[in-house]
Amino acid sequence: MVFDGKVFAAKIEEELKHELVLMKKKPKLVILRDEKSEASRVYVGKKKEMGERIGIEMGLIEDTASALRASPPNLGGDCDGVMVQLPLEGKNKEETEKLLRRIPLEKDVDCVNPDNLLAIERGEETYLPATVVAVEKIMGQALIETEVDLDTVKIAVVGSEGMVGKPLVARLKRFGYEVGEFDLGSDLSKLVDFNLIISAVGKAGVISGEMISEGSILIDVGFPKADFSGSALLKAQWYTPVPGGVGPVTVVCLMENVVKAAQN
Repeated sequence: MVFDGKVFAAKIEEELKHELVLMKKKPKLVILRDEKSEASRVYVGKKKEMGERIGIEMGLIEDTASALRASPPNLGGDCDGVMVQLPLEGKNKEETEKLLRRIPLEKDVDCVNPDNLLAIERGEETYLPATVVAVEKIMGQALIETEVDLDTVKIAVVGSEGMVGKPLVARLKRFGYEVGEFDLGSDLSKLVDFNLIISAVGKAGVISGEMISEGSILIDVGFPKADFSGSALLKAQWYTPVPGGVGPVTVVCLMENVVKAAQN
């Protein structure tokens, strides 16, 4: 079975539209992106399109230098949520983290401020990263459609130390799952011992068919190329395609967080 992220996301989008009808204010999201990056322009464009369809006011900041000079409470101005479209070209890790830390915690709807990520590990988060929420929703759908016995589910997360993997592992453990944690330097042949594999390393074809067991559930967070190779997909009983899988669901989950921020 192949998961259709666009259809799944469209259902959530309709629910959000109805929710906004009942709200007294129009939520606003401000996105900060790198003006030099064509890929960033495309990704932000998709978020802008969906936000406007739902009824969310969308703002854009392309001057990262001015954002770094702004006082943190004023970043994004009068809005409910602020997000940064990563990566930022020309910014090293330290510069990027400095900018992410300037996002007010109550407006950090994509949960990229390191302080919010630490809060997830403690179970004290205000918001969850949109991709993490998307993976959780998709995982639930996969288990329903495949009718896999929950007692037999063995989950592996590849990219367990990354911005998606780390909070995802923390959440899954909180739900009571035993989680196999893997990264690019790990022995990926051991993935054969797991029947639900989530990969978020962003390296094309890094997981091949010989590394996984027959009938696995595969959730691919890689983009723009899939982390799972074609041979892996042939052995899966259920998988998310790239593109059209996790991506659309992530965008609508971001919008859910914006609506939540406006309600608060």
